[in-house]
Amino acid sequence: MSADTSADTPIPYPFEWTPVMEVPEKLRGLRERAQVDVRLPSGDTAVMVTRYKDVRSLFADARLSKNIARPGMARVSADNDLFVDPKIDGDPPHHTAMRGLVTRAFTARRIELLRRSPSRSPTSCWTRWRTARSPPS
Repeated sequence: MSADTSADTPIPYPFEWTPVMEVPEKLRGLRERAQVDVRLPSGDTAVMVTRYKDVRSLFADARLSKNIARPGMARVSADNDLFVDPKIDGDPPHHTAMRGLVTRAFTARRIELLRRSPSRSPTSCWTRWRTARSPPS
């Protein structure tokens, strides 16, 4: 194991870019361990789970929070407050209620109606504008 992958030192994350469908070099040896400490660009330390079975069990565990506004949560970027709105909670029951409201508003039928609306609107606005500005005959 190289110096930058010791169990005591967080590994810089994200890893260097690799072509699609290739495993990053630094990840290859890490999959032997169930979890690895990583250092995010913000300087925060996080735990990266490396095994498929462990990732699936975490996603099924209600104790895992998706709310990155919680105190002590690792931040990907120190400067980006975009996803740290305390009113946005990715955890049940608040998220479940909000998702129900949004899902009803964005049904396939509703989206199709919205899709047709913008294509007609500029044309009709342009026609009305030209008609109103036309000199009298």
